[in-house]
Amino acid sequence: MATKPTATKKTEAYDAESIKQLPFPECVRKRPQIYLSNLDEYGSLTCLREIVNNSVDEFLRGYCTMINVVRVSQNEFIVADNGRGVPFDKHKSGKNALEVIFGELHSGRNFDANKTEYTTGLNGVGASCVNAVSSKFVVTSRREKSEGRIEFNEGLKKTVKVDTNAKPVKGYKSGTSVNFALDETLFESYVNDDEVIKLLRETAYLNNGLEITYKGSLAASSELHRWKFEHGTEEFIKEFVDPKKQIVKPITVSGIDKDVKVEISFTWTTDFRDEDIHSFTNTIRTSEGGVHVTGFKRTVSQYFTEYVK
Repeated sequence: MATKPTATKKTEAYDAESIKQLPFPECVRKRPQIYLSNLDEYGSLTCLREIVNNSVDEFLRGYCTMINVVRVSQNEFIVADNGRGVPFDKHKSGKNALEVIFGELHSGRNFDANKTEYTTGLNGVGASCVNAVSSKFVVTSRREKSEGRIEFNEGLKKTVKVDTNAKPVKGYKSGTSVNFALDETLFESYVNDDEVIKLLRETAYLNNGLEITYKGSLAASSELHRWKFEHGTEEFIKEFVDPKKQIVKPITVSGIDKDVKVEISFTWTTDFRDEDIHSFTNTIRTSEGGVHVTGFKRTVSQYFTEYVK
């Protein structure tokens, strides 16, 4: 007859003194996988995406037209835009706004429900987490004639400086530049250039009129890549559909309903036996679909069924 297992009692203390609370950046560096999933190619690409998406937010709000990405080395990137520039005046906490935005979790402007219709991030965690897992994280923000600069090391602030009479920078009346180097003691491997190019090209397809450039230090990406599309999702179809095998020209439907913007481009081709769907939400690829994909497929089926009847 099986016996019921009994728990073995331990003599360790379990009181208020045994409860630990980790401050930033230790809370991220202790268990970075919680935030980044993996510390490999995928994790490093996630870090780059988080920084790029901050600039995409500026574009979606109408303040940015260009994002430039440079790969300095395997683990180091520079992402610069010509948006408004991140604030660097004094925050109500007494700190410089740059330190609050990039040096603390759950800080940002996206918590206001009236300002998040098209944002790519909602929790104020992304850039701060990238900062925590970077051996170097430098933010330079320009607003008119003033410039703010802050430098972190493994998430800890090293220096912060504000220049109210900064020299003009050609092509950048205002904007934000983030230079980060992922910590080699944490990451096992880094994303290859093909995946970086794929991410940036897709981002350009999903944001009509946004210009994105990329130049890498690696041999495969030493040339300058540039993307800008006026009819993004429709042009995106050309990436995986042979025009000669299209049954009809791409059809694009777009609109806004209850503050939700939707854009769909689709076509029929003799090239596939099954559907090939590429879906995104807030410019983030949803590889496993979702209600937006289910709704589209159901609606197309319903309309064709009604037409045939």
